[in-house]
This record gives sequence, C-alpha cells and structure tokens, in this order.
Amino acid sequence: MVRVCVCFKCKTYHVIHTHNFVSNKELESFRHKHKLHTIQIVNINELKPKNKFDTIYIEAD
Repeated sequence: MVRVCVCFKCKTYHVIHTHNFVSNKELESFRHKHKLHTIQIVNINELKPKNKFDTIYIEAD
C-alpha cells in the first residue's frame, strides 16, 4: 500500500517512502511549500479518477 501526501488546493501529491532519507527531506519541503494549504495523507488508489468528472492529481517535483 503506497501512501501519499496530497495538497488539495494545488492538486499535487508526494509519495511517502519512510526509510529513504532523501524522500523524507523532499516530503518536508513539500509540506513547507504547501503549509497554508489543505494537505492530507491518503492511499494512492484514492486519488485515481473514478469517472471523467473527478479531479486529477499530479505528482509533485
């Protein structure tokens, strides 16, 4: 099960790798960039559009 941190305002997400130091630093950077936005940790399968009207999320750089 892959977990991601999602910014609902920017429609972007960052994949969480708990045992990777570089990924943890990138996650801190993602949270800092989006600190005034609504963010949440969810499963990646919850972000997949179920119909053509659902929001599409983009993986953050």
